[in-house]
Amino acid sequence: MAAVFALTCAWSIWHCAPGPLWYDTAEFGATSWRLSLSHPPGHPLHALTTHSVQQLVPLGDLGFRANLTSGLCLGLALALFFRLLCVLAPQGPRLAAAAFALVPLALSPIAEQGIRAEVYALQILLSVWLCLLCLRVSEGDDARALPSLALLFGLAGANHSYIAVGFVPLALVAMWYARVNIRQIMAAMAAGILGLSTYLYLPLRASAGLDVGWGQPDTLTAFWRTISGQDWSANLIPSSNAESVFENLALVLGYIKDHLGLGFVIAAVLIVGWGVPSWIKGRRWRIMATL
Repeated sequence: MAAVFALTCAWSIWHCAPGPLWYDTAEFGATSWRLSLSHPPGHPLHALTTHSVQQLVPLGDLGFRANLTSGLCLGLALALFFRLLCVLAPQGPRLAAAAFALVPLALSPIAEQGIRAEVYALQILLSVWLCLLCLRVSEGDDARALPSLALLFGLAGANHSYIAVGFVPLALVAMWYARVNIRQIMAAMAAGILGLSTYLYLPLRASAGLDVGWGQPDTLTAFWRTISGQDWSANLIPSSNAESVFENLALVLGYIKDHLGLGFVIAAVLIVGWGVPSWIKGRRWRIMATL
């Protein structure tokens, strides 16, 4: 794990943008330093994480430190990915697992998250961590696994709620395998609420940014419009020009093809078409769910 983390961080630092870059990098760097609000749903966990690095790392300016935060998060994410691969294939060569764990650095949609200030490197870290905890929950041997998973879900939701929700089915499958009881579920709910309480950052810091911040979620209605992303959606796509689900799906598939290449898309289709039915037949649910 340490070697994967070190190599990823070294790569990220070498390629890290020297200051604010494209898209939202300037916004995230500024709002993190001021501890104010970025665009909906607010991303409080990212602001707190980036602010910590900006305070503690004596390298470059605040924009560079914000970018560096993503590199550190991606390094931790791929280190945990290596751990995840070792858990799924304990008999496999560690060197092969380490090499495979570094493959995402060759994929531009992931690699670019390690060189610029954005919420996605942190969310990749949280996502891999969620997978690991789901595996621990499914084994049913550790009473702390489910509350830990719920707490992490809350924190992941406080960074990027839409992506975090995508992992709920995986968690439900893990809970079903573990045959959790009502008492465990209640403890997990309390831990999840604790994680989501990070969103209290929004009303507490609503006036902190002055000209550097987004919105004023200091009322219940404004708070909901922020965390639900309604204000952001209205800003991006006026209701009269809203695209259909199929148009959005075509855009996503086109983005994947353009960034990863047609060969990668074909390989993914082969894995889904051949591998998943094979794993279902062999009851290798953990590999399929992790994929």
